[in-house]
Amino acid sequence: MKCPVCSSFNVEPFLFIDKVTTTQHLMYNTREEALAAPTAELDLLLCESCSLIFNQAFSEDKTRYSSDYDNSQNHSSAFSLYVDDQIKWLMENYIHTGDTIVEVGCGKGYYIRELLEKASAISVRGGYGFDTSYVGDERVESVNLTFFRDYYGDIYKHIKPNLVIIRHVIEHISKPFEFLTNIHYLANEGALVFLETPDLDWILKNNVIFDFFYEHCSYYNHHSIKKLLSESGFDILEIRNGFDDQYMWVIAQKRKTIKRIETNTVDQSITRSYRDYPLNRSSIMQLIRKKLEDDFRKKIKVALWGAGAKGVTFANMFDQHNELINCLIDINSFKQNKYIANSGHKVISPSEIIKYGIEKILIMNPNYVEEIKSELRRNSCADIAIDVV
Repeated sequence: MKCPVCSSFNVEPFLFIDKVTTTQHLMYNTREEALAAPTAELDLLLCESCSLIFNQAFSEDKTRYSSDYDNSQNHSSAFSLYVDDQIKWLMENYIHTGDTIVEVGCGKGYYIRELLEKASAISVRGGYGFDTSYVGDERVESVNLTFFRDYYGDIYKHIKPNLVIIRHVIEHISKPFEFLTNIHYLANEGALVFLETPDLDWILKNNVIFDFFYEHCSYYNHHSIKKLLSESGFDILEIRNGFDDQYMWVIAQKRKTIKRIETNTVDQSITRSYRDYPLNRSSIMQLIRKKLEDDFRKKIKVALWGAGAKGVTFANMFDQHNELINCLIDINSFKQNKYIANSGHKVISPSEIIKYGIEKILIMNPNYVEEIKSELRRNSCADIAIDVV
């Protein structure tokens, strides 16, 4: 197996999980449907040449990005503030009067709509959003925005963007070089690409055990993302981290030539620190499982906050038979009163916490703690125990 970024065969096993949910952001109307949701193998390899981690067992046929797929995070005020800060940074540094902006993988369209509304102050030309899961009007006249329920490809070569936004998409792409060289072909001369993706270094250094998903077939750090963009025909202008270092922000500029370099150079300094993760993961899982079992014996009703990728992964890691965790809580009304894949846990709204007798809430991401506390106070649940795992 060769690395999809640097083409090196110098790869080694990193982590194997035999059954994982294939599409975390699909909700099911009945528990029976959820229990029958498909699973697949997560067989992660580490490239010692560029430090990419990728799933050699990944198959695009096993993921489904349709209108019932919802990974939107704009229901969260904390995340919306984060997005506002990111857009402000882009406008101050990289968006100009007259720009045409394309967002590839725009989801339900929240981000590009917000960006164009704010950028109207500097008279950008307009924009286009592409996503097979998009739901809504095809045109937003007020900001000259057009949506396509489609992939961004050759049939749209008449659209010549000055800025291409690729947020939380590249980690879903099994052939990233081909994907980015296509962007290179379609974009204007000198166009910018803004790419945002989870930072592998943050996941491994913090021993986060629920951030490896089937949907994410590749995991990048600064080194591997720079290499990918450079070989795809882009020069890196800036790379930084946001959301308390969880995500990388990368700005790159299209150059005239694309140069593909095959290399087997081993960078031990980058990969050496990764090798402790599988053992650390195993130890952390044992501690969490013990806590859940202790709460179960004490008849404490436990819920997870968030029916996103982290919550669905956590529930299936520790409670496949729906015994230790009572339910998941989510502020997204689209997910409420539905069931998550495989484990079949029900998703409830914060207003139902008292009804379900929840006594402890587990939180996957510390960035949302204050927002969750506010939501608990709003629903007269401020005395409920909170545990950040």
